[in-house]
Amino acid sequence: MYRGDDIYFHLNRIEGLYLGIKNGDVFPKINSFFLYGMGYAAPVFYSDIFLYPAAILRLLGLSVANSYTVFLIGINFVTYVIAYHSFLVYKKVPFQAFLFAILYGTSSYRLSDLTERAAVGEVLAFAFIPLAFVGLWSILQGESNRFYLLSLGMSGLILSHVLSAFIFSLFIFVYVLLGIRHFISHKERIVAFFKAVFLTVLLCVGFLGPIGEQIVNQSFNFQTNQVAQLSQEAESLIAYLQIAFRNSGYNNLGLLIIGLMVLLLLSYNKISVQSKRLLLTTSLFLLISTSFFPHRLLEKTLVNAIQFPWRLFLIVTFGVCWLFADNYSLLAEKKRNWSKLCAYGSMVIAVMLVFTHSLFMTDLERFVPRSEIEQLQPAFLGWGNEYVPSNTDLFSLIQEPKMIRNSKGVTLEHVSFDYGAIELDYETKENDSKETIVFPLIYYKGYQAVANGKRIDVYNSSTFPGLSEIRVSGNGTLRVSYHWTVVQLFSASVSVGTWLILLVWQYTKFKNEKK
Repeated sequence: MYRGDDIYFHLNRIEGLYLGIKNGDVFPKINSFFLYGMGYAAPVFYSDIFLYPAAILRLLGLSVANSYTVFLIGINFVTYVIAYHSFLVYKKVPFQAFLFAILYGTSSYRLSDLTERAAVGEVLAFAFIPLAFVGLWSILQGESNRFYLLSLGMSGLILSHVLSAFIFSLFIFVYVLLGIRHFISHKERIVAFFKAVFLTVLLCVGFLGPIGEQIVNQSFNFQTNQVAQLSQEAESLIAYLQIAFRNSGYNNLGLLIIGLMVLLLLSYNKISVQSKRLLLTTSLFLLISTSFFPHRLLEKTLVNAIQFPWRLFLIVTFGVCWLFADNYSLLAEKKRNWSKLCAYGSMVIAVMLVFTHSLFMTDLERFVPRSEIEQLQPAFLGWGNEYVPSNTDLFSLIQEPKMIRNSKGVTLEHVSFDYGAIELDYETKENDSKETIVFPLIYYKGYQAVANGKRIDVYNSSTFPGLSEIRVSGNGTLRVSYHWTVVQLFSASVSVGTWLILLVWQYTKFKNEKK
């Protein structure tokens, strides 16, 4: 099994969700497997909604590595299905839809996400980009009744990988801007677009609302410590070509995608206005992914959150695959047999690149026994520890993950650690004095302490930043655990209600069309 960059982070997410369900916490906001029980709010910032199949497989007895493998197989299948049917919405030509699905599903950058990077979020995002695009296309074509497709696609992106959703939002901005006259000249298209935006917000507010609540309450590493600078991670087009020739690497765009893009650019005058707009947008994203673009201009902006310019290969891959599937017959108008040969040949090359990918991997020590993958690393939170509160000395804390730090004026007895909770008896030396107890629980808004039936406020410790602190007096029994906040409950109710209404509306619409 290949040990990708983020594999332990995602295995930890799966294991934590499995433990949550097993302990009756079906929708956990804190993953208590991380940090040896100190907890990590990965579910708040990185939705677990698509991890449930893997967690259920764990409940059925599969190992975490096997659950992960089956989960990836499922993602691949869903990606092909969504890609195929999304293209059919655009053009009801099954062969072209099949061509797009094969090229897209086997694309080199997606394969790099699956293997070298183990970037589960981006792999999931790949599945929803075709749906989001065909929703956008439908709106721009005046088919305003299909606005919900854009909402479904964007919701899938947001719940898969927020950065990919942000990248696709940039794509929407550029794509619409290139056809702005066509867009603003039709009021119904503008209305449909904003209906899609509003519906997306309602569908995702159950995820986005809690993120906003946590950010307002305190700052996190992803806000104060940039994982990477765009200018430092960009490479030249020549370097990307060399990586493509090797057919391996975390930022492998792939020879086939590069070759097809060159072919499309050479055939620019043959394709439609719509295709030209998509090709120009795709070309711009490819340019921005290279060191030729002045990324330093963006380092103090929100765009730097992308971290790695080659993440834009997500858009480049989609654009090239879609354009080729849509226009392959135009690339050799006078030689129909040649165009068919070109289409079949591209699929053969795509499949060959998949099967030869592992032959060119240079980092052979990452091929490890499955049993080694099973040795999870609860302290691995991803490369940036993004969702840890700012100023947390994480390295020191994980040396003693069960240590309760209390002031000298309070004694503790009968300490017990439960799933996501700590319970103990306490007694202060002076009944009127307020003494502090710092619990080995990473602080997030939502932690509650109950002493003798009364709620006590929980704070981010000033003495040990990042940990949960309370102040007590007298004596009693104390329990600290995480509970959903009002914002979390309300926003989740809005999203669930919106999803149900959307499903009922679509079902009713389907039944009426069948009559």
